[in-house]
Amino acid sequence: MAVPQAKINDRLIEIRNRETILEAARRTGIDIPTLCYSEGISPEGGCRLCLVETNRSQRPVGACHTLIQPGMEIATHTPRVESLRCDILSLYLESGGQIAFQGDGRESEFTRLLARYGLPVPAPRPEDNGARIDESHTYLWFNPRLCINCRRCLNACEKIQGQFVYGMADRGPQTHLIFGPGEHFAESACVACVDRCPTLAISDRDRMLATPAERRIQRVRAAVPSPGEARPDWQAIRDTAVVMGAPWSYETPAKVMDEIARVALQLFGGVSYNRLAGDGLQWPCPAPDHPGTATMHTDGFMCGKGRLVAIDFLPNPEQGSESFPYLLVTGRVLDHYNVGTMTRRTPQRDLVPEDVLEIHPDDAAREEIGDGEVVRLESQWGSIAVKIHLSGRIAPRTLFLAFHFPETHTNRVIGPHVDPESKCPQYKATAVRLVPIQPANA
Repeated sequence: MAVPQAKINDRLIEIRNRETILEAARRTGIDIPTLCYSEGISPEGGCRLCLVETNRSQRPVGACHTLIQPGMEIATHTPRVESLRCDILSLYLESGGQIAFQGDGRESEFTRLLARYGLPVPAPRPEDNGARIDESHTYLWFNPRLCINCRRCLNACEKIQGQFVYGMADRGPQTHLIFGPGEHFAESACVACVDRCPTLAISDRDRMLATPAERRIQRVRAAVPSPGEARPDWQAIRDTAVVMGAPWSYETPAKVMDEIARVALQLFGGVSYNRLAGDGLQWPCPAPDHPGTATMHTDGFMCGKGRLVAIDFLPNPEQGSESFPYLLVTGRVLDHYNVGTMTRRTPQRDLVPEDVLEIHPDDAAREEIGDGEVVRLESQWGSIAVKIHLSGRIAPRTLFLAFHFPETHTNRVIGPHVDPESKCPQYKATAVRLVPIQPANA
């Protein structure tokens, strides 16, 4: 059977199933400008900057959401679409929400587009008093003068993170970005939106690297040289291995990456330091000309299907006690990791300064306790004192408590029950009760 084909700029390409024109173009090294499009998120087609001409339509079509079809002939940079793109960018400058776009001297994806189409970057206007930078977040800021309402941050927040921090308010030229239930950035934001912003309106003050969940390999460059005799981790590990008899002679971390690429060809064969500029690569990346894998398992699971085995249901021994009517779930919150050995030593502590016991407002009302009060949390196995926080995200009769701060002693209330196979303690289902703490002078 013949492989279906199409042409992009007179170049014959093979068509992949359910591939858009934009995806096919980028796969073959053809750049189509975009603004609202963000990889990994369903396209909106709102900015219209990715318009292209085809032999299937008299009007230009959006490359980000139009599927490429057999026999289709596509032109990505005709005078007609280039003129349209210039007009679209001009509109972004003229009607940029409540406050028109104003540059701050930094280069961004948006300013590069402006330069590409011969449009000047507007200078800041001191008289715009309403364009105050929001610096309420520990790590981020929001500059409304740089926001073009492209909705990338909003879509990343909702469709990737599953949160609903952002929204759009008003209509027409008064349209502007808003932050969830609060009026300030600090009341809502995490940091997932930073890399999606094309104008740097949302800027990470101390840019962090968070990559494992999406399999992205990025290069981290040293900000300052190691003090004194201190060595980078890779050197310390190399030297330790040499003392123990290993013939390790790596001169740079790039050499280490080269060996990893040789040993694990299917996963990292195409990864090298000179390919890790910008956003880096997402593995699997098996060859030097491979672009990386944005989405895995599209054509089947890499290691085959898992083997599912039925097991007998075992009732939770903690449930059904009238003396301990609540079910305690322990876990992590976004702003800290495990016992906070590192995160408690950073400005993350300003975002979440302590562990709190989250409880549904109806349960708090029945127990006659208010937000911020300290209660005694008791199980059959132990008790701790902890501050209450009313939360609508918690189901009635369920409590949640993190374990990031050692002084909370969360695990003191966890019992001896363990999973029969993994031997993991029953951290997610402990029967507890709430006991008021009487004032010392009561």
